[in-house]
Amino acid sequence: MPTGDYQLSDTFQEHKAFLAPHGLHKIAIREPFLIEQREVTSKAFRHYVEFVNRMPDGASKERLQSHIGIHWNKEESDNGPVKGVSWEAAWDYADWLGQQTGCAYTLPSREQWGATVLMLDAQRKQSGDSPENETLKRLLWGVREWTSTPCAGGYYLVGEDDLVPLPEVRAATCLPSMLSVAGFRVAIRTALSGGQEAKTSEPPQKPPRP
Repeated sequence: MPTGDYQLSDTFQEHKAFLAPHGLHKIAIREPFLIEQREVTSKAFRHYVEFVNRMPDGASKERLQSHIGIHWNKEESDNGPVKGVSWEAAWDYADWLGQQTGCAYTLPSREQWGATVLMLDAQRKQSGDSPENETLKRLLWGVREWTSTPCAGGYYLVGEDDLVPLPEVRAATCLPSMLSVAGFRVAIRTALSGGQEAKTSEPPQKPPRP
């Protein structure tokens, strides 16, 4: 995602229901970033859980396990999006992935998510292609997703799960970080214009608690 100003087109107003409650119909992005095309899968999250379970016993292991909890969909399809994850566990996963790869993984902000929707909306308008592509569908539907954007008492969620009818997409959702209610995807801050990931020896700074 390059820097720039992103705005909802007049052509595909069905996306307005997802963006308007968050005030995301127009967004200015001043720092480029990369964002996953799909949500983190149950298989990928399971690798993280297994890593935590192999850690030596102690306070760090107990803290990470308490964040993971028991509600994530460990029995469902490996390739489907992970569900039932707390914000804390999603943030821990991004931190762990950064340590494994040396990249500055984090949860996307609400504005980064919205700008991605707007960019894909604009591409759809330019191509004259009325059906949504798969990436855009997975941003809007599938599971509600945690963001790094704090709100009163928690963090914002974006998108909706597949069971919610479009007319019911009407309000911004803010929930406490420890509720195991959502899925997530990860993003990477980019420092170079060539699309190279920013490398870091330090994990991204955790957003302040509301």
